[in-house]
Amino acid sequence: MVKNSSQKSALTLLSVLSIIISTTFLISILARGYIPQYDNGLKITATGLLSATSLPKNASVIINDKLYSTTDSTINLVPADYQLKIVKEGYLPWNKKITIQKEMVYRAQATLFRTNPILTPITTNDIISPTANSDFSEIVYISPPSSTSIKPGIYLIETGYYLSLVPIKYQPKFIAQNRFLPTDKTITFTFSPNSKQIIAKSTLKHTAYLIDLTINDPKKNITEITFSNEKISQDWLLQSKQLNTLSVSKLPKIFTTTIATNPASVIFSGDESKFLYKIDSQYFTYDIEKNINYQIDNQNEINSPFWLPKSNSIIYINSGKIKSIEFDGSNKNTIFSDTLFVKSIIPQLDGTKLTIFTTDNIFNLTIR
Repeated sequence: MVKNSSQKSALTLLSVLSIIISTTFLISILARGYIPQYDNGLKITATGLLSATSLPKNASVIINDKLYSTTDSTINLVPADYQLKIVKEGYLPWNKKITIQKEMVYRAQATLFRTNPILTPITTNDIISPTANSDFSEIVYISPPSSTSIKPGIYLIETGYYLSLVPIKYQPKFIAQNRFLPTDKTITFTFSPNSKQIIAKSTLKHTAYLIDLTINDPKKNITEITFSNEKISQDWLLQSKQLNTLSVSKLPKIFTTTIATNPASVIFSGDESKFLYKIDSQYFTYDIEKNINYQIDNQNEINSPFWLPKSNSIIYINSGKIKSIEFDGSNKNTIFSDTLFVKSIIPQLDGTKLTIFTTDNIFNLTIR
């Protein structure tokens, strides 16, 4: 009886160990991208993995018109080409043809844009020549005489671009008196490379002024520089080229001779894993990690492009409309089309909003 009991215990232990080993093996092969099939005996089929994420989250993952799951999930798929769609109510759909390879992970990172973006005015009166500096942290414009209580003059807004976790409250600051004609709409602004000075120039009157932002007195910080304007502009251009040289040093060696002569055309993505560049009139992107080059579009279609923070999307202007395109040329979308004619755009750091400039006003546009 003791012997039989010991034998039964041993058999039970072996059965348990067998189940544990089998389960561990099954989990192991599933994690490595294999699927067990039991037709005519056990077969192990190699698969690939699809990792699908989206901003915003909780979007539906549809593969070949079949609903599989929601985003932030991993799906085993037999190696093949698939049509992937990521959709969420109230947002434009995201589509891409993907190729799943054996034992490889395909990462789909979808940026979804609102079907109806929310437009909120920042300035409440007509303004002249709104212009942002190179890092999107400041906006300068002229407030002309009007029936409102706002004092006419030159104003500066600090956008809080680097403080995206803090709610942004735009507080225009009066920085200088307007020395130009109140009706002059030919005025252009140029920030110095360190954004501590601004050149205001009128094409109508061929005059130029220098605004020194380190001087807080609006009566003393503006000086006429009509005759020295060209020299100051050239000095600033030289400083900008020196700063751009640092950006070019990050490029793969294969690009150093190709586009080092035109560094201003190189724009890195937020994580610096990709960059957008232009040769002649054609835009391209380059994925540094995968060593893949993509042709995007030409400059007749793409104006003032920039990378949307926390995404693989490029935002640009086309005929006064705001459009987007993925880094590989897919997912072209019109994300804002209105009677307003958009002249320029800057992003907010979290990528959920854009600040847009029209001819005479500034708006916030919530796009996701």
